[in-house]
Amino acid sequence: MFVKLVYYIDMNIENQSDYEKFLLLLKQKCADQAFIDFSRKIINTQKQIIGVRTPELKKIAKEIFKGNHERLFELGDNSAFEEVMIKGFVLCLHKDPEYVFPRLVKLAEVFDSWAEVDLNAGMKCVKGTKNDYDFFCSLLSSDKEFVVRLGVVGLMKFFLDDYERVLTDIDKVDCDKYYVNMAIAWLISEILIKNSQNAVEIAQKIIKNHHFNVFVINKGIQKACESRRIDENIKQKLKELKIK
Repeated sequence: MFVKLVYYIDMNIENQSDYEKFLLLLKQKCADQAFIDFSRKIINTQKQIIGVRTPELKKIAKEIFKGNHERLFELGDNSAFEEVMIKGFVLCLHKDPEYVFPRLVKLAEVFDSWAEVDLNAGMKCVKGTKNDYDFFCSLLSSDKEFVVRLGVVGLMKFFLDDYERVLTDIDKVDCDKYYVNMAIAWLISEILIKNSQNAVEIAQKIIKNHHFNVFVINKGIQKACESRRIDENIKQKLKELKIK
């Protein structure tokens, strides 16, 4: 009879020794070299990639969350991609923004990939309050590419019902980095998709009233046109708005 081994029993992290056990567990969960190579290509991080699949990371994070993990955010050098991802997943499980936001800001300082940013879209502490909105807006003025991306993605994930306000604040971003531009393009595409019947009119207003560069505008339209949620006739009109 096959018995599945359970590793997630005692995941309290109270000292350096506990943290070393946590890192050892990550290494034990390594998939294989092929997965590491694949991950490095799509994630594009400078950190070490141990090679742990996302579902496994989430399982470990849930067990850590259940225990005493206050020092999780104080220990370690965050040199491994999965180490940072686990910390992000644990923060996503907390429901108190006063606990999450300061730790997330500090953690975001070491982000160097889209994946570390985008995982935070599932944060349980975000309820759409003014405080939540102000938090994400505060990240937009950072001089760090992935901190700014976190602000953009947060506004996109939680506040697009008020997209005109979001666009006004995103328009103030002064960071012409690739992953920031891609996040803004993603945000624009989501606005067009969520408002597909008025997508052409909205796209025209974005082009006329905002200062997004050509790449961002065209990429946003392109990503919207790749969606199945927009009618083909509307897609054609959107494509005609792309800046030559």
